[in-house]
Amino acid sequence: MLGIGLVFGSVSQPTAHAKTTQAVTWYNQWQKDYVGGKTQKYVRNNNGSGATTVVSEGQGYGMLASVLAAKKGANTHTTFNAFYRYYRAHRISSQDRLCAGSKPCGPAI
Repeated sequence: MLGIGLVFGSVSQPTAHAKTTQAVTWYNQWQKDYVGGKTQKYVRNNNGSGATTVVSEGQGYGMLASVLAAKKGANTHTTFNAFYRYYRAHRISSQDRLCAGSKPCGPAI
């Protein structure tokens, strides 16, 4: 040990399994805190006014997060499909397949 507090030698690194477990734990916590809905899932957004809304970016990131979590072993197939159902139900139009920008959301969805 040097006088400046550095220790040389083997420092244990988290195992791949530990990293995977941590990633799934973080995803599950994120889902609990930010994902709403029953058959159609959405990512809750709050602009500070107290009203919860859904923005299209949140839907896209929610779908991406569920895919990445699945790669780490989380069972997210049902959640991804529910995000997709929300997107399909809230497109701008049948010709414009973008998810509508910002919508109020509620527990009935």
